[in-house]
Amino acid sequence: MPKSAGDLAEDHVLVNYSPNLPAFAAEWEYLDEEREWTVKMQSRITVDNAEAYIASAMARMGIIQVPRFDVADALEEGTLVQVLNGYEAPSVPISLLYPSRRNVPLRVRVFQKWVTELLSAHGVLNEH
Repeated sequence: MPKSAGDLAEDHVLVNYSPNLPAFAAEWEYLDEEREWTVKMQSRITVDNAEAYIASAMARMGIIQVPRFDVADALEEGTLVQVLNGYEAPSVPISLLYPSRRNVPLRVRVFQKWVTELLSAHGVLNEH
């Protein structure tokens, strides 16, 4: 069980996630006092979707970084265990794309408002 981010590069393996192949090097990313850090790690497998990513961790092929809600049941059941609590991953930007700022349809504005309120209520929205 790693005790710090420094333990990762030496003794642990990461399941590498890459939506595009060939993949870049496997890296563990985390925030420390608002600064982003990266630890290059060994990897035995690269996957390109969330289901394979989580399944690889459950098959003990390596450590993953995934939103807690994606693995809440597995954590509760003990199928997965959380490592490095307190080493939070940097947030991933979310964009809402639509054709034009002029004449935005009501359904798009309603959806945008709903998503903004939902993410704000969960403390995961940082508007720029």
